[in-house]
Amino acid sequence: MTLPGAGEGIRWLLAFEPSHITPTVAIEALGQVVFSVGLGGTLMVVYASYLGAEANIRSDATWTVMGDTGAGLSAGLAIFPAVFALGLEPGSGPGLLFVTLPAVFAQIPGGWIFGALFFVRLAGAALLSGIAAYEVLVASFTDSLGWSRKRATWTVLGVSMLLALPPMINLEIFVPWDLTFGSGDQTVGALIAVLTVGWVMSRATLLEQIAGTDPSLSDRALIHWLLWVVPTAVMAAAVWWLLTDVLGTAQLG
Repeated sequence: MTLPGAGEGIRWLLAFEPSHITPTVAIEALGQVVFSVGLGGTLMVVYASYLGAEANIRSDATWTVMGDTGAGLSAGLAIFPAVFALGLEPGSGPGLLFVTLPAVFAQIPGGWIFGALFFVRLAGAALLSGIAAYEVLVASFTDSLGWSRKRATWTVLGVSMLLALPPMINLEIFVPWDLTFGSGDQTVGALIAVLTVGWVMSRATLLEQIAGTDPSLSDRALIHWLLWVVPTAVMAAAVWWLLTDVLGTAQLG
């Protein structure tokens, strides 16, 4: 952020321009929320099954949103000021990580140190995400098929490594696979989980999980939020993903 011209990157990241909030921007932001905050349905269901009775789900959810937003802002402030200061194009996704950022590190003093630290930490984040994703499948195999955790883990590892080879060597495969298995499947999983919680679980059980044995008026209002607003929002993100990334037909302006 001390580089000449870094202020333009900060403005690009944080400036609020009401005229830029088009329907397309709004629906894509909604999709980012579904993906980033961790509404991946299967992840939430599996990890929730490990929570103790003393856990406060509402408090945990609030801290999760705050932590995710803070991490995103910190990453943006670490990346985009340098990108603009060096006159590079602010990309997104794999292009930003593996093309733009290495160019940034190559041009700043001691860049190899910062680059090594960045990608080591990125590998750590990928490892933690991998553990989370693996647990969904491992738990499914151990609970449904009676497999040992060792057998389930090695099976998931072998299959995922085979599936990972094509996108590892070809970025043109990486992007559509990321959109399909990341954005698409995660959104559908979230939708199934939300519909299950809101419409399949008994109302009494849902209230007890959210508010305990003495629900307030706001707790009961939250139930209607889970019944109608959240499923509608997730469904909108899912339909938008289908129309744009799969069919390529949507254009709101």
